[in-house]
Amino acid sequence: MHLLPTFDEYLIGHKNRSAVIPADKISKSISNNGLFRPIVVVDRQVEGLWKGTIKSKSIDVEYDMFKSLDKNQQTEL
Repeated sequence: MHLLPTFDEYLIGHKNRSAVIPADKISKSISNNGLFRPIVVVDRQVEGLWKGTIKSKSIDVEYDMFKSLDKNQQTEL
């Protein structure tokens, strides 16, 4: 499992992204004006989005997963 930043080469480096992201999730991962969002990659597939908010002594991370994760994946995340 990987949390990849905005504009990571994992999505940008390929013209056809169908091998790593379901077609129905592209619009959630890439905006209409071409902005890439930070993604969660599980087993080489884009399975969600994440957002980090910097606090004074910590970072809060929020997730928007495309499908439910199993117990092991939840623990890893």
